[in-house]
Amino acid sequence: MSDAQVGAARPEPDARLPNTDELGPAIALDKREPKLLRLFKLVAAAAAMAVSSGVLGLLTMMLVGIVFGRTAGGGFEVRSWAAIAIGQLLLGAFALWRSQKRFGPGWHTAIGLRSVALDRRLAGRVVLAVALYWSWAALVISVAGLSGRLKGLPDIVPNSAAALAAFTMTAVVLAPLCEEAFFRGYVQTRAQAFLSPAVSVALPAFLFALAHFSGNVAQPAVVFMLGVLAGHLRRASGSLVPGIILHALNNGCLVLLVTLAR
Repeated sequence: MSDAQVGAARPEPDARLPNTDELGPAIALDKREPKLLRLFKLVAAAAAMAVSSGVLGLLTMMLVGIVFGRTAGGGFEVRSWAAIAIGQLLLGAFALWRSQKRFGPGWHTAIGLRSVALDRRLAGRVVLAVALYWSWAALVISVAGLSGRLKGLPDIVPNSAAALAAFTMTAVVLAPLCEEAFFRGYVQTRAQAFLSPAVSVALPAFLFALAHFSGNVAQPAVVFMLGVLAGHLRRASGSLVPGIILHALNNGCLVLLVTLAR
């Protein structure tokens, strides 16, 4: 077989995905390690950053409550959402900081921080993803309701206008930006350097779902589907933007339902 034939038979690399040879020295060193060790290190690092951001957010608002002598009362609900918002911001900051350290000068492109043309095809994928997500959510909620497991779901309906505003800002703005940067940006980029496409999408989705576990399997089951769909959009487009749009649309629908339930 001639060189020309060999070149024609060899599949071209996906231009939408970063070349792992150009993702910085840390990735090059990772290639010398067994996949199981790399997987363990990735999960451990992701868990440490997610837990740390949540704990720091909670401690910050606890300190504010102690300083101002308001550990309970009408403002407690607002401070609870403020703690979650701080945690989201810290999670996003961790994602950007670690991405710069790990992926080098092209870190923003590597994790999908780039614009993308929202053409008819991509818009159709986002609409389909929204439909799939809510179909899956309805199925999970129906099964959980029939089995009596919805009782364990947390009550997130805000009791005041201020709390509703804080909930809306956190759910519709901060969560889509910060969680997508972390799970679909940092974690998925690291995962796709040594895992198959399906697993590199499923792993961040699983960690994403685990981060939303609150004692009931219905919530993480629904969130897992959102993670899978956002991960697929990230891989298909090479950008975080479609996943952020999907995340914001779905959380916006949740805010609307919560508002109507007040």
